Amino acid sequence: MEANQKTKKELIPHNKKLSTNSSAKQIITAPIVTHSFFNKKGVVIEKEQIYLQLSVQYYYVKFCKSVVNKTEFEVYLMKNYSKTKAIILEFALKDGAWKNCNTTENAESRKGPYVIIHRIIHTKKYV
Repeated sequence: MEANQKTKKELIPHNKKLSTNSSAKQIITAPIVTHSFFNKKGVVIEKEQIYLQLSVQYYYVKFCKSVVNKTEFEVYLMKNYSKTKAIILEFALKDGAWKNCNTTENAESRKGPYVIIHRIIHTKKYV
């Protein structure tokens, strides 16, 4: 159960000034991380999800709202990204439900800040 609490704590928004205005596009250089999802019972769901790391905070990437789809993003990362690099993205920070846009399944509701990706600009060495 402690791991579940730790994951929830990591997903709390930090104080960095990022706009959640629906039309505010921002460009940032940041690492991409994956985290396992813990359900409400504290059980790890094996499917890993992709997050953008901004400062000490991880923001869920909601691909169903993004211009860049998950498959394109994963292919780009496989070709251009390693653990020693970061990615330069144009993105927008949003606030709301994280559930998949196209699903009718009863997914656990998670809400809060998330990012949508407008375009991948480049990768670069992360120092």
